[in-house]
Amino acid sequence: MIRVLQRKLSFTPWAPVIFTSAVTKKNLHKIFEQIEIVQAERTKRVPTSRLNHIIELSAQKHAPTGTKNIRPKLFYCTQAGINPPEFVFFVNKKKYFHFSYLRYLENQMREEFGFIGTPIVMEFREKEERFSNKSK
Repeated sequence: MIRVLQRKLSFTPWAPVIFTSAVTKKNLHKIFEQIEIVQAERTKRVPTSRLNHIIELSAQKHAPTGTKNIRPKLFYCTQAGINPPEFVFFVNKKKYFHFSYLRYLENQMREEFGFIGTPIVMEFREKEERFSNKSK
């Protein structure tokens, strides 16, 4: 039964599942417990230093791939909002980050920080490298 739900709701793998019965009232109390947990997760704040440490470790474990000439780089990340949690990643070339790498980063963040039952919004913004060869 759980596999059928996971397949049908594949766009929300982070959503918790509770089996209940209106007839026998089985597990009805768990719904409100889960609501409180999800609300706490939606309003969670992650310190920027800890967030960047996890992102750096994730990039070391699995670096983003690009093309022969262009290598995508993650500079830093910050949490921009809550309810739902929103993160802004500053990168050199956002179009070279494959969707599978974005999913990898999201999974790493969920593994480290939780965010049970809530979507995570991730925005990628291009940032110039500090010491580029461009003349002003």
